Amino acid sequence: DYYHAHNTYFLPSMYFAKILYGGFLIYDSHEVQWELNRISSLQEKVFINKVDRIINVSDGRAKAQAKRYNFPSDKVCVISNYPVLSKDIINKPKIGNNGYIRFIFSGGLDLSNNKIDNFVRAIKDYSNISLDLLAFGYNNSTITLKNLIKDYKLENRVKFIPLVKPDEVLNIITKYDFMIILMI
Repeated sequence: DYYHAHNTYFLPSMYFAKILYGGFLIYDSHEVQWELNRISSLQEKVFINKVDRIINVSDGRAKAQAKRYNFPSDKVCVISNYPVLSKDIINKPKIGNNGYIRFIFSGGLDLSNNKIDNFVRAIKDYSNISLDLLAFGYNNSTITLKNLIKDYKLENRVKFIPLVKPDEVLNIITKYDFMIILMI
């Protein structure tokens, strides 16, 4: 009854399945596809007006997409890709910060598209900032980042912390001052 194309890679096949078997096609455009590569941009351009509904992660992206492809913005359902935090979570006491402004990164670490290494380079000049990495690495990203931390002598302020179960992540990250993600 429903086809959910999670990105442009699945969009053509889901569209043809809808044509052959009927149903409702939802395009989950959680990335800015027209900036990824030419193929993604072309697929989105060709198929976006053939879907029944679109999901996007923010009002700004939804409006930009509607304007770019000339469709009504009410065709887009905004589902944020971050949790809504209750006041209880926001007001929880922070981990002992020892005078640092505490940042955390949580997730997959791939320096080809997440430039957390630039953040590490930047904080070397700010002695009041620390960064904890609740992360797992792709390719050689972990090694590259560990070498960078060592080269800048930041071992006391930038460190990998042990991974936790998925249902424990929110509890961990809300104890920090800021959570960062630097996608390109």
